[in-house]
Amino acid sequence: MTILLTGLSVEFDEGFQLNNINWQIEQHQHWLITGANGAGKSALAAVLAGYGEILAGSTSGLLYKIGWVSFEAQAELIQAEHKLLGRKRPSFKTTQAAGHVLRSHSLL
Repeated sequence: MTILLTGLSVEFDEGFQLNNINWQIEQHQHWLITGANGAGKSALAAVLAGYGEILAGSTSGLLYKIGWVSFEAQAELIQAEHKLLGRKRPSFKTTQAAGHVLRSHSLL
């Protein structure tokens, strides 16, 4: 199965747009998406998950719903899990390194 985005422009509720995206993903390929804050990494993942209003271009091969969970939602889920299991409260920190944001959690 190949996923193909051709000349794709997408708009999201917040007014953010991705414009003229061309991307081909072959079966069994693995991709790492990097970039500055606000560059559109999460928006691109959202497009693959079926979110956003397509303004132009086309998609093919998006046969399955791909899910993603925001960092904030992940933090809430982890905290709820630790509370349920009686574990210590997790602590989250964000670190800026070489233009990339790294997030980690640990138990206090």
